[in-house]
Amino acid sequence: MRNSVRIGLQDEGILIRDIIKQEDTTVISRKTYIKFDKRNIDEFEEKFNELKSENILSPECSFEDNEWYGLAIDWNIHLKFGDFEYNQSLYNALKCFVITELYDRRISLTVIGLRLSEIKKTIKMTKNYKEECLEEFIRYIESRPPKALNDFKYGNTAFLYFYPINDYEDYLVELSYIPGIKVMGEDVRELPPYKSIVWFDYLISDFMSTAEVTLKRKYYPVYLWWRITTVIPLRPNEFLKLKRDCCYYNPKDNEYYIEVPRTKQRPNPLSKRRVVPIIDKLKTNKDIYDLIEDYIKLTGIGEEHFLFSLKGFDHLNDKFFKNRVIKERIIQRDFVTLLSDFYKEIIQEKYQFNVYENKGEFEYGELNFILVKLRPGDTRHMAFCTMMLQGFNPLTIAQIGGHESLYSQNHYLSHLAEFTEAHSLMLAKYIKQNINKPNDNVNDLFTSAEKRQLAFKTMDNVNSRNIDGGLCYSRNFPKECIDKDCLFCSYFRFNFADAKYSDIEQLNNSLTFIRDEIKVKIGFLKRYYEDMTKTRRNEFDAIQINESNEKELQRESKELNILVNRKAVLLAHIEKLNEID
Repeated sequence: MRNSVRIGLQDEGILIRDIIKQEDTTVISRKTYIKFDKRNIDEFEEKFNELKSENILSPECSFEDNEWYGLAIDWNIHLKFGDFEYNQSLYNALKCFVITELYDRRISLTVIGLRLSEIKKTIKMTKNYKEECLEEFIRYIESRPPKALNDFKYGNTAFLYFYPINDYEDYLVELSYIPGIKVMGEDVRELPPYKSIVWFDYLISDFMSTAEVTLKRKYYPVYLWWRITTVIPLRPNEFLKLKRDCCYYNPKDNEYYIEVPRTKQRPNPLSKRRVVPIIDKLKTNKDIYDLIEDYIKLTGIGEEHFLFSLKGFDHLNDKFFKNRVIKERIIQRDFVTLLSDFYKEIIQEKYQFNVYENKGEFEYGELNFILVKLRPGDTRHMAFCTMMLQGFNPLTIAQIGGHESLYSQNHYLSHLAEFTEAHSLMLAKYIKQNINKPNDNVNDLFTSAEKRQLAFKTMDNVNSRNIDGGLCYSRNFPKECIDKDCLFCSYFRFNFADAKYSDIEQLNNSLTFIRDEIKVKIGFLKRYYEDMTKTRRNEFDAIQINESNEKELQRESKELNILVNRKAVLLAHIEKLNEID
């Protein structure tokens, strides 16, 4: 588990501990939070004077100066604010932030100097944390190794707690992506418990297949986000910038493609720093193509440039359209609001689930009918895991994911085991719901091909034969047999009514064996990706992917996916038998 650094809380401020009473070795303190308020400048000035009297800041400094001198042990630290005098609120907020860190939090001058430098650099880069500059902010993060970003992460996070400005929430989310020291209040970057992911998948699919038109139209973008970005690792901004005609069919190769608006800059061919070339046209499938076409028809989008144009949101209230800088499409803040509305109106009110912002708000024993909210960027993590489980080599993952370096994908490895568990449970829930249903009952539009293949049986043969605790509906038995275990065949129908204890025991033994095999396969994938990326980072020219190693990767990932699907089938049948008992 990572260490946690207590900085503060979003919307509350920087965490301060006031000492109320101190006797010998006993200290009683009280937690309070400080945010910048220009009405309290006098209080910050008093603390500034205290810092001078303690010889932390030079006695010659004045609060109004645009440069302060800190009296470190070996040299003076220059704290410069002059670049921001054009914005008095920001200018004073920076000064008061430094005072708070030095006086209330007792952070060293050396550390404050480093973090102030990172904050000022970010302010210039992002034009005071504006939404339209978020992409450059992301590029900067991914261009540097995580170990070099500690002061960048800590400093900017603390400052945005202290002085929420412009689109600060989007920046806090991206800061929390940075691996390393975890800061208080940043649970947004840990994926929700896998049960929350499984239930979300089930509930949104059930909702979309049964909802009346108005609600379906309203929340269709959430469903598209779920279906697209759990497979293709798009950043939220990239997803929201999809063109209306982003998805198309190419008859020449009989393939479907999706064109994604990459936020990453194209590499300079004259630059000595080589980066991974980015791919913006990706193969997809007919499922995604049909969903996008259905959304366009449902919303009446005509010649609009963007898929998520404001025309598709004219059912929302006037506040949605007022004071907008970007008027052609929705932005990330709009989508966050829409996702929150979906949790409230559909998951809470319709399906009667309790919803929490993070998994620290409840006890793990309370997981029944409890969901932890997904954030827009969470599905990108899930998509990277999907690609790794499918055996994509690191270079391809970087190209599709929009990473300039191979090293950037390393921190997704920690999610592999949990994601695999979630994926198998998502499939199991769908299989159990549709066990022994013929495949002509499936709703093709709102059901993925993988679920259709696993959940629905081929029972168009009126004649069947008894076999292995069930019925076989194959017309050409045994020529159509694809597995020695009938349970995993689409022609097989398990006989729940006549199931014996030995059948349940055999299913549980098979499940235990498969779980052990999955652990082995995931361990291989982790070692493979760590070895391929840990020493290469930006060394695109030097990367050599051994052909035999890549074949081994393909073989192991293929076997892993078979195991995950079989685990889902076993779980579904075991749960169904337990319900019958």
